[in-house]
Amino acid sequence: MHKALHPFQELTDALSGEEYVSVSYLKPVLHLLRTKTLVEEPKDVEFTKPIKFRALHYLDEYSDPDTQELLDAASFLDPRVKMHYISQENIPAIKERMTQRWNTQQERELDEASTRKTKKSLGSYFKSAALASATTPASFVQLDNTIKAELDNYLMTPAIDGEEAPLSPYLAWWKLHQFNFLRLSSQAHRYLCIPATSSLSERLFSTGGNIVTC
Repeated sequence: MHKALHPFQELTDALSGEEYVSVSYLKPVLHLLRTKTLVEEPKDVEFTKPIKFRALHYLDEYSDPDTQELLDAASFLDPRVKMHYISQENIPAIKERMTQRWNTQQERELDEASTRKTKKSLGSYFKSAALASATTPASFVQLDNTIKAELDNYLMTPAIDGEEAPLSPYLAWWKLHQFNFLRLSSQAHRYLCIPATSSLSERLFSTGGNIVTC
């Protein structure tokens, strides 16, 4: 029992020790479990083999397309991970989704700005004309090319070392480089804020239980 479950304890302790565990960590952890921790070894006893088999079977729950799409995007936007755990054939699809989501976000913001009821000034008429000219088909093509160039530049930057970097290194990295990747950073904030575990909130509840109020 100890031999079968000890690797899980070590991994759980490591994750719990992190200040903030983003969902971008899930793909590397799943890869580690499938390729190392849960791989059947010749020295495994009969009691250990079914435990590993059932654990691997449980991991199949993360294999549905929607979950994989989320994990791929989150890992892609984590400067520690990027493409390391993503198959090469999925990279073009991820880039395309990033471009589409940015365009959708831009369209939504323009719609909200146009429907917002505010007192118009003389300058607002000129601004409306500028927005209209910025939403032509040609401008969207130019925007797509800009986003794709930004994605390529991001992938060419060296990955950071999570061990040597400060706490929450990926958040610090995006804060430092957000002006270099204006469009991509908004997607990073959207994905990397998703927690991978509930340990942080549970820790806060445990701390709150020790506080005596009068």
